[in-house]
Amino acid sequence: MPPPQLEPTPSDAHKYGSHHGKYLLDGELIAFAVLDILPGAVSSVYFVWSPKWSAMGLGKVSALREAAMVREMRRDGLEDMTAYMMGQSPLLESGGCR
Repeated sequence: MPPPQLEPTPSDAHKYGSHHGKYLLDGELIAFAVLDILPGAVSSVYFVWSPKWSAMGLGKVSALREAAMVREMRRDGLEDMTAYMMGQSPLLESGGCR
């Protein structure tokens, strides 16, 4: 399955923010992910799939794909990109939100 197509939230300053990853199969939308691209982390917020494709294990596919995104972003020059977070915020984990 090819990588998801990401539709970024518009921002002229950077590519951080919320993004939607569409999973298409033969032109049909079979699943989508809501991701937050943060400094240092990709955070998987939601993942939704069509019941028609439930036997494909798309949640596992999405988790593997999103983890690979971290490596790809780091390889492409984002040296601080080191974490994949499943449904949590690194700001909350580190006490960064007060």
